[in-house]
Amino acid sequence: MSLQALAADHNIPWPIGWESSILPNPVDAQGQPVGSRQRAVLQGMDGKQIAVMEVTRVTALNEHPVSIENVIVTMRKALQLHYSRLGLLASCSRPTETSVGDLSGLQTTCNMTAQSDKVLTHTLVTAVGSHATYSLEYAAEPETFSEHLHEFVQLREMLRFN
Repeated sequence: MSLQALAADHNIPWPIGWESSILPNPVDAQGQPVGSRQRAVLQGMDGKQIAVMEVTRVTALNEHPVSIENVIVTMRKALQLHYSRLGLLASCSRPTETSVGDLSGLQTTCNMTAQSDKVLTHTLVTAVGSHATYSLEYAAEPETFSEHLHEFVQLREMLRFN
């Protein structure tokens, strides 16, 4: 990945009050970096994490066309498996069309339950650009999710990838 691409990845317009960090880069089978990841966390008055957003960029391989439908289905299954390992049942919506900044994308929202109580809401948005695949995620407890959804939507609309 070029330095220009790495630098561009760091210009995410996180909402005010969210604390951002750069995460380890996604890697290919040979352990080489193939993208970037950033996360922003919103903390409550007590200092505990109450919401999280994450943006991931994975460089597209030129020899294979990328199907956005396959990307979101694969990511949704991975999300459901992750929460299942935590003892939560994940029920996800069908992917619907949306946009991520200047790109067309797909979005699904999953509600996690424990003992029939809704404990977490997680939205996953994916988009494919000319050189990379992107994901944007937002997760929080249901009440907090609703309170800060406008910040997620605003970020989704402001992102520019290509």
